[in-house]
Amino acid sequence: MVQAFEPIASHPFANAETCKAWFRGLSVSDSRAAVDIVGSALARMPQTAFGGLAAVGVLQALETLRKPIHALTVDLSSRYADKAVPLSDTQRAAFESNLTLAYSLAYVYYSLIRDSLSETSVLRERAALLHQRALFWTAQGMLEHLRGRQRFADKDWDLAQEVLQSADRHQLMDADVRDSLQPQNVSSVTATYSRMLLLHLAGARSLATREIEWTAEYAHYFEGKGELTYVVADSQGVLAGMPGPAAGEQVRSVKAGSLMHYLHIGALSKSISRRIDAMNKGNLVEAPKLSGSPTLTSQKSLLPKLHRAWCARANQRQFPRRRTDEEVYCAFDAPGIYGLMKRRPYVAPAPPKLYDHTEVANIFLHRDASSSASARRDVTQHTAATWGEAREQLELWQSQEESANGMSMLRTRGGTRVRQGQLIALRLGDAGVAMIGVVRWAEQAASSASDASGAAGIDPGHTVEIGVQLLPGLARAGAVRYIGASAVAQAGGKAGSSAALILDHFSRAAARSGADSSGPNTIMPGQVPERSMAGEELPELEMQEEHAAAVESGKPYRYSERATIVLPAGWSREGEVIEFIDGANSFKLRLGKQTHRHGDFDRLHFSVTE
Repeated sequence: MVQAFEPIASHPFANAETCKAWFRGLSVSDSRAAVDIVGSALARMPQTAFGGLAAVGVLQALETLRKPIHALTVDLSSRYADKAVPLSDTQRAAFESNLTLAYSLAYVYYSLIRDSLSETSVLRERAALLHQRALFWTAQGMLEHLRGRQRFADKDWDLAQEVLQSADRHQLMDADVRDSLQPQNVSSVTATYSRMLLLHLAGARSLATREIEWTAEYAHYFEGKGELTYVVADSQGVLAGMPGPAAGEQVRSVKAGSLMHYLHIGALSKSISRRIDAMNKGNLVEAPKLSGSPTLTSQKSLLPKLHRAWCARANQRQFPRRRTDEEVYCAFDAPGIYGLMKRRPYVAPAPPKLYDHTEVANIFLHRDASSSASARRDVTQHTAATWGEAREQLELWQSQEESANGMSMLRTRGGTRVRQGQLIALRLGDAGVAMIGVVRWAEQAASSASDASGAAGIDPGHTVEIGVQLLPGLARAGAVRYIGASAVAQAGGKAGSSAALILDHFSRAAARSGADSSGPNTIMPGQVPERSMAGEELPELEMQEEHAAAVESGKPYRYSERATIVLPAGWSREGEVIEFIDGANSFKLRLGKQTHRHGDFDRLHFSVTE
């Protein structure tokens, strides 16, 4: 079916005046509907009729709507910025609407370029402007990918390189053009493409939402401070015409497609360094004026990241990465984390028993006649059957790279939506060690059609890659519950128990000082604390030999002052006393201050109470 185009004279983008009147009648209360309408109008534009005066009218119309359209896309991006990946259907639709509009605008400007370079064209004097605007909207599409935690599409670089090569052939790289969205009010093809490289180098997938926006504003501000050169690789991959920078000149190289780009960052490095020095003295930077008025602490955290990403000669890592190809079991919710750690499904403990005065008296009267606490020990252990049952609740990921304190993993099937800052438990294979970590970055990559078959194990739209920073110390899984009827009543209908984790640098050492070896977080092996509800043995840490040696020596086992407990968000608060249960072993914890928030989990300090 042949697409029917509107005559250019009747099209809303025929000239500036018609375009203004058309846009004034457009409702912008729903940003997505407005973006879709503008994109539909661009798709109906007869690009074959761009010659002569008609092309000038289209350019004037596009320039008239440039600021309003930019504002619409920024408003629409709030629907999917910093959301868990993969995006939901509604979020994905908003993301696709913004991308479609950005690419449509970029291609319309690119289509006008062909006519502007002809000898008789009235657009000849506007050729530099058209090249710069085509790159501007391509860069806007890249920024939307960062906001949506999506991987850059190849067409970003493909179109940008075509525009860049066209500008280079016609010596338009450094020609200044007016740009009302640019702080200096002027820009060029070189400067705008340098901003694209800055966005690419920033690695914004690991930044928080506000940091992504501030990074985009910094890149826009520094747009004129990056001088770009590039060389083309031949069929053997050999670079021809590589520039020879002067001694001491700082250069960053970026490979994109078939081009090798060199970003001269001498002035950029000095400018960022001056700002860092000023902030170290307690002064906020005056330019650029960032949205949201970030605090000094926020800028002191962001600028060193940008300096390392933009101005470092190489990506230096404290711990080198190694390539891996292992299956990793992962869990993100509390029951799943318990099942992964214990190799058996989580079973909620029974609510605490409330004793009447007669039962309490009988307990004390027959206390000495009761069997030892070890006789009441829960002997439930994991088996192949329980591990198989627990494994059904876990997700299977593929490890990509691994370093001393983290790893990156890839998932090609549907599963839990993940986001930056989320808590994750992982186990390398069936016999691997269980570890706890935090998702430091998450990125969604589009699955190609050839890899989207079920036989290939690919689920289109759910290919997600994450980076995990492992938390130090050993983790102990167990259950927590409220103590007493009043605490259950004050819970406001929440579940009275939940799976939980204790994270600590476990240490077994001699008594602290004096004859009494007790302390706020100390448990003595072989002794049953008074008023305890369970046996005397310590929690199982899957280190039976070390634990047995500690029991035989009689040395106290203590949690350090840095020990934290991980609870579902809002399940309990500072100052409350809860009960931690691991089989028959149980003791009471008084919660301290909250230290971190990991997605749906809180981490709090605690002290052991009697």
